[in-house]
Amino acid sequence: MRASSLLVLSGAFFLACSGDDAVGPAPDGGDPDAVNGGDTPSAQDTGPALCGTKVCGANESCLNGVSCACNAGFVPGASGCDAAVVGSPASHTQADVCKKWKDGHVVTTPNGFTAGAAQCDLGTFSAGGIADTLLRLNTFRWMAGLADVVEDPTKSAGDQACAILQAWNNPSSFPNPHAPPASAVCYTAAAATWSGQSNLAWGTSSPDSIDLYMEDPGAGNAGSLGHRRWVLHPNLGKVGIGFASGGSNGFGGRAQCLGVFDTSGVGPKPVWYAWPPPGYVPVEVTPGVLNVGWGWSFHLKQGGVVGNAKITVQNLSTAADAPVTLKTLGNGYGDDAISFYPNGWTPAAGEVYRVTADVGSAGKFVYDVMPVSCK
Repeated sequence: MRASSLLVLSGAFFLACSGDDAVGPAPDGGDPDAVNGGDTPSAQDTGPALCGTKVCGANESCLNGVSCACNAGFVPGASGCDAAVVGSPASHTQADVCKKWKDGHVVTTPNGFTAGAAQCDLGTFSAGGIADTLLRLNTFRWMAGLADVVEDPTKSAGDQACAILQAWNNPSSFPNPHAPPASAVCYTAAAATWSGQSNLAWGTSSPDSIDLYMEDPGAGNAGSLGHRRWVLHPNLGKVGIGFASGGSNGFGGRAQCLGVFDTSGVGPKPVWYAWPPPGYVPVEVTPGVLNVGWGWSFHLKQGGVVGNAKITVQNLSTAADAPVTLKTLGNGYGDDAISFYPNGWTPAAGEVYRVTADVGSAGKFVYDVMPVSCK
């Protein structure tokens, strides 16, 4: 769709100050009063504890004796770790993230669609189904540090027409399902218009389609991550939600349309944001398998520059580099972004991954991703 408390370990050693023996009497023939008044032993401070090759600063803790990592609620700064901005992803506690994730996947209305009398009637998608979809959508946006969106009934009317058309036509039967031809089953001008202004999903429930948009699976979606970028667009304030089932599209007859062309959002519009976001995040949304899904992405409000970003990742739990494969993304889908994928490693719960996005003159952005198990 065109137009996203660390445990301080005791394994570190202590570095003593170097120099001559500072304890005991003066050497023979010397002046006993020249050393601490004669027989009085001297005291000597031990040096600071090392973590790997450095000393951890304020608001940092030594992780596994190898790397300094920011304490919970703090983020990498110019000279150590700074307090995370309230409401930003890094300010979320692990408990809050897991509660939000679980609560956000509660479904109160498993289907919610009632068909009309005739095949192409719009039917109705229930308030419960819409609420479940909004809850899922806003769960992902909260995790990324973005504001909630609301449903616009006018947009939803258009997206319901879209969903009916998409439920009765296999998407591969059109060159572009976002531009269905007049020959499509259940074609209307409204259905065509809203197919062009919406994320489209087939074969899922309406709430589960939001997970699908964020995952953006398949080689075709890997070139843009467009669905995710619209879901996470900070400017988004109002959405349309349409859903239909019982069609013949080859995907269980189910289709979902999410209207995403909107600029009414008044919440935070950060200079940058990412998925997976800084801070704690459920491990299941971090696999990042190229051409399969859940790629990592870095989004920047400044257009025309992020495509040339240099991305590096370090596993702070081991102090080892974590190689990534970069993939440039087409523009015209929300904010500009770049994606990257773990190359030879798999994100794991309990690890801390430090991402550095060097965007040249636009700046260098550093953040820590901490996958957790919320089961």
